[in-house]
Amino acid sequence: MGKKVKKEAEPPPKDVFDPLAIESKKAETAVLMLQSPEEEILTKACDALYKFAQKDDVRKLMRKLDIIPSLIARLVPEEEVVVHEFATLCLAHMATDYSNKAKIFELNGLEHLIRLLGSPDPDVKKNSVECIYLLAQDFQSRSAVCENNAVPPLLELLKSDYPVIQQLSLKALCSISCEAECRLALKENQAMDHLLKILEAKELNDLHVEALLIIANCLEDADTVQLLQQSGGLKKILTFAETSPLADIQ
Repeated sequence: MGKKVKKEAEPPPKDVFDPLAIESKKAETAVLMLQSPEEEILTKACDALYKFAQKDDVRKLMRKLDIIPSLIARLVPEEEVVVHEFATLCLAHMATDYSNKAKIFELNGLEHLIRLLGSPDPDVKKNSVECIYLLAQDFQSRSAVCENNAVPPLLELLKSDYPVIQQLSLKALCSISCEAECRLALKENQAMDHLLKILEAKELNDLHVEALLIIANCLEDADTVQLLQQSGGLKKILTFAETSPLADIQ
């Protein structure tokens, strides 16, 4: 068969950049890394900034670094799901601060977050709906949530297999139901049917209080009261109150 000759290793192509491991101890560098087109670098940068954002007064520093525009820029459909996950997670932590809420709203971040409610990834959905809930605590954003047609996807999330997503969706709906135009959107999308189904499901008892709060807000409108009476929903609620052992529900 003849003696095998050891094949010489081919020299690396001259036009290929050798892998570069980046290590940094500065948040500014991680912010700059958000501009990278490489998914791995984006993921590492978002993860590092998310962990950084969890610390006490770091949100103020991150606001000074002007990180929010870079995070919102990564919510576009062209980005990978993992990038959406970490970017929305970081935004959810930033959105607990009033100034950050205003910045996210100003940069049309709400529009991207509402679109991501339809993401196939449950983590992206959870982070996005949490951020929307936090934004909806502000009057200006609350109205904008309805104007951007967020009611249908929020109601759809009530069917989620993940309780935390259901809970956050109800909290967001509870906030926006304080506004008259949002209550109209809820009525047009048959929100009462969704909410009554939750009340009828004993296994969803951890969602009953929030569902009743939304119904209570919606009953500010006379048309909704009449609709609930005609559909038999009011009788269901009264029966539910009589039979529930929980004081909050009663």
